[in-house]
Amino acid sequence: MEETLKIPLGRTPEEAVEKFRGGQMGRVIHRESVDGGMLLFYKKENELKTSGLQLEFVRKSWFGWKWGMGGGYSISFSYVQDASQKMAASFMAMPYSKGSLSVPFPIFFGELLDDSVQQVAVAVENDDVEQQATVIREGLETPIWFAALPRTAAVPYRIELYDGDGTMTGSKTVNDPTDSDLVTLRADANGDFKDWALSPLFETQGKDADGNTIITMLRGIENKLGMIDSPLIVGTPQKVLWHFWGDQDVLEGNLRIEGTSAETGDTVVLFETRLTKGASVRGSTTSAPSSIRLTELGLWKLDVYINDDLFGSVIVEGKDSY
Repeated sequence: MEETLKIPLGRTPEEAVEKFRGGQMGRVIHRESVDGGMLLFYKKENELKTSGLQLEFVRKSWFGWKWGMGGGYSISFSYVQDASQKMAASFMAMPYSKGSLSVPFPIFFGELLDDSVQQVAVAVENDDVEQQATVIREGLETPIWFAALPRTAAVPYRIELYDGDGTMTGSKTVNDPTDSDLVTLRADANGDFKDWALSPLFETQGKDADGNTIITMLRGIENKLGMIDSPLIVGTPQKVLWHFWGDQDVLEGNLRIEGTSAETGDTVVLFETRLTKGASVRGSTTSAPSSIRLTELGLWKLDVYINDDLFGSVIVEGKDSY
C-alpha cells in the first residue's frame, strides 16, 4: 500500500473492531484479557456443518481501543467420509508480524468438536517447546481453545489433543504458519485405534491389449476414490496409481497426498503432483500415478487433497514384507 493505513479508535474493544472491519462481525462469544490488550472471539450465526471462528486482538491506548491484528476461518464438514475421519478439533494459526509490539502472536485457536477432548497443547518441534492451550467451556455450546506461543516460535508445529486421562488421542503437524484445518480423533483412552479400519475393496473393469475385460480390485471409496490393492512395504518407495471418479472440473489441479500413522499419530506429506483431465483407466474419470513411502508399520490414513480441498481418504496398512 502506498497510502498510510489509519486505524480508528473505539470506546470499547468491540467498537474498535467494528470500525476497522467496517461490517458485521457476528457475535462475541468470549473476551480474554492479555498483556497489552484483549482477544475477542467471534462466531457467525447460522453456520451449518462448519467450524469457524474469528479472532481479533485489540490494544488499549490512552485514548481508547485500537485494532491490532486478527483473522478467521471456516471449515466445512461436508467432505467427511467415514468414522476414520471423526472430527476432534478445528484450528487456525496466525503468525507474529515483525515490528508489532505487545501482541500475543504467534497464536493457535479453534473449537473442540468431540467431548472426549479435554486439553490441547501446541509443540514447537525445533525448539522443544510445548504450550498448553487455554480451553473455554463455560457458556459455550462448542468449547473453544487458544495457545499463544513465544515470539521466536517457527514451524513446524504439532497440535496434540488429550482426553481426561491425559492420553494423547490425536495430533497434527503444521508446516504452514497461517494454516487452518481439522484434527481428527485417532485413539480411545486405551490407545486403541478402534475407529480405524482398512477401507473396503471394490471391483473395477478395464480392457487388456486384446480387448478382453479385466477385473481389478481397488481399495477406497467406490465411485469416488481408489488405489490398487497391493502390499505397501514400510521403508520402500512404491508406485501407487490413484483412480478418481466425479466432476471433471473438480478433478484437475494440484494433487497432494498426506499420510497419518496410527502408530505415531504424525501426519506427513507423502506425494505432490499435478492432476489432469482425461487420464481414464478402469472406468475412472481420471487417474494419477504417485510414489509413496510409509515409515511405520500398521494402519495409515491417506488423505487425498485436490487444490487444498480434501477429496477423500483411504485407510491402508504398512507391512514389513510381501
